[in-house]
Amino acid sequence: MGDRTSASISIGGLLSHALTPDLIHAIRADGGRADWEGSFLKSGDIVTGQVIEAHAFDLNGGIFDITEDFCVSNGIPFVRTSGSCSGVYGPEKVVHTGNGVLRHFELNENGSVIFSFCEIQSLGTIDAIRKRAEFANFLPPPISMVENAVADIAGGPDNG
Repeated sequence: MGDRTSASISIGGLLSHALTPDLIHAIRADGGRADWEGSFLKSGDIVTGQVIEAHAFDLNGGIFDITEDFCVSNGIPFVRTSGSCSGVYGPEKVVHTGNGVLRHFELNENGSVIFSFCEIQSLGTIDAIRKRAEFANFLPPPISMVENAVADIAGGPDNG
C-alpha cells in the first residue's frame, strides 16, 4: 500500500450530458464525496452554474487517479489539492485547464502556493513569476452542460 492522504478536487467547464454518469462513476471510484463526511456524489450534485466539489480521505499519493484521468481525457478543467504525507511528500495543488498538461504546485501547510528559489531563478522576471502565480490560482469555471460528447473546451490558459 502506498503513502496516503486526503484530497479535494474542483471540476468545472463544459460537460456533456453523455459524460455525466462516467464522471460520477470516476469520482465515486476514487472515494469522492460531496463533503468530507457526507455521501457519495450523485448526478443531482452536478448543477449547471456551479463547480463540482469532491473530497476524499486516504487516497494513494493524494491523487484522484480515475477522476483526473477521466478529466484529462475529456478536456475537463479541474484543480486538485492534496495533503502531505510526513517524510514522503508535501501538500500540492494540481491545475488542469482542460487543455495542455497538468501543472503541479508545491503548497505550504496553510494551502498557499510556494515557489522555491530555483523556480524563481528559472522564471527570471517578475512578470514571469506573476504569470506563474496567476496560473497557480486558476479556478475551474462553473459547469455548463452541453448536448454533444465532444466540446471545444476553453477552460483557460494552457501554459504557466
